Amino acid sequence: MQSDTRIFVFRLRQLLTFLLVLIILIAAAVFILFVIGSSKKDVQTSPASAYTAGVYTSSITLNNQSVDIQVVVDKDHIKSASIVNLDESVAAMYPLLTTSMDAISAQLAAGVSIDDIRYESSSRYTSQVLLSAIAQAIDKAR
Repeated sequence: MQSDTRIFVFRLRQLLTFLLVLIILIAAAVFILFVIGSSKKDVQTSPASAYTAGVYTSSITLNNQSVDIQVVVDKDHIKSASIVNLDESVAAMYPLLTTSMDAISAQLAAGVSIDDIRYESSSRYTSQVLLSAIAQAIDKAR
């Protein structure tokens, strides 16, 4: 068995050039990862900007009459929710309708998510119907 000893000779200039290019490539890769990572965070941290500012409505039918739920949003959050075109006979049949809507609207204006809205147990079904209509209007705003 014969062992061949190999000797490599590098010029200092070639070695320094190689190391400089290697350092520049590593720095560029880190910079690109940093820029891509920060742009993804910006997209994920601003879900409220998914709204298109405006007034959106959805309808519910109570006692064979249509009641419109109006939601006002801007690009950042929900400003208000209200009942429009409420007939007096429907208001008399469903006395919790306006008080439930006022409580829900106050929470939405305060920045509470629609999934985290709290309501009294006495107005559970009324609040659920209103929240469903508000969710439909918000879906139109997205």
